Amino acid sequence: MSIRLTTFMVCLTLASAAVAEKFTNADFNSAYRSYQRLMEAQRYEDAEASARDAAVIGAQLFGPRDPRTAALTYNHGELQRVNGHHAAALVTLGLALKRYQAAMGEDALDLVDPLMALGEVRIVQGSTDTSHFDRAIALARRHGELELMAGLSASAGGLLARAGLAAAAIPYLGTAVETMQSLPGDQPLLRPTRVLLYQSALTTGAANAQALCAALGTEGPWHPGDDATLLYRTAVLYPDSARERGVEGYVTLEFSIAPDCSARDIEVVDSAGSLSFHRAAKLALREWRFAPEIRNGTLTPSVRVRTRVNFDADALR
Repeated sequence: MSIRLTTFMVCLTLASAAVAEKFTNADFNSAYRSYQRLMEAQRYEDAEASARDAAVIGAQLFGPRDPRTAALTYNHGELQRVNGHHAAALVTLGLALKRYQAAMGEDALDLVDPLMALGEVRIVQGSTDTSHFDRAIALARRHGELELMAGLSASAGGLLARAGLAAAAIPYLGTAVETMQSLPGDQPLLRPTRVLLYQSALTTGAANAQALCAALGTEGPWHPGDDATLLYRTAVLYPDSARERGVEGYVTLEFSIAPDCSARDIEVVDSAGSLSFHRAAKLALREWRFAPEIRNGTLTPSVRVRTRVNFDADALR
């Protein structure tokens, strides 16, 4: 017992000495430059250790309430998130948020990044808590940063939709679309956000799905035979007979697009492989949705357009 106690006391003394180690500016510069080099080389796993070192050294040199310490802590937590170390990221990003609040105040726009990162980690871990997203978006609104607000709303909605939380995604995507429409100039994120909003509405059976479809209409007139713009798709069922024999191929389908974005009057115009692909492709197409045609601001039945359904080795795996 006395030997174990002595060993413990020696270890405790060594640990205290390590904690008390004084770092220098040279130590920080070395760690931070290593972090930068590894980030530039996209070696994110290796960069995580350098980010941790820079954060630890920076906290001692600058103090826990310094904005630089908050930023360094966030860098470390963000790399943990990117590398899939979610439990550790939750702790580090939580610390980064506290340090930003201590350094910048509860209402600082600098809190947006750690809030959004924390929100993403929570969703990835299976939580449905969106409070971090809400707080980040509210900060952008209070600061009058409408473009940022739109981007944050679109990002939150996209994360929720990809996590299978379509109903939760809809309000965020709707806010993003509404805000983008109010902004001057071209908004490149508007159309993809509208598509995601429509997909989420379709998934949940929302009553406004058709109106959202109409908003995605493409200005025409189109030319017969053009490729259709796909908005929503389900998996194609690979025919068992073809799968067992390892048969690959494709089917090119021609159809018109109804005002509700569905495909109508479907015909096979070209194919290769098994004839069983024809039925499988048609069945899939009936579940898919496409951008309808708008002429002079009016939604109209589309000219005949095409899409190709592939049955290849990737689907056989």
